Amino acid sequence: MLVLEQRGLDVTDEIRDRITSCDDTATLRARLTRALTATSAAEIFTDR
Repeated sequence: MLVLEQRGLDVTDEIRDRITSCDDTATLRARLTRALTATSAAEIFTDR
């Protein structure tokens, strides 16, 4: 969330809940990597 927020992307309550409820390290790592280049916060949940 910090990366998304620092990049000026809107982090909705729904997205915040999806991030904080995840306890899978691999998934969190993939989302963090996507957050570096995402054009929206929702984009971190897409598979590329």
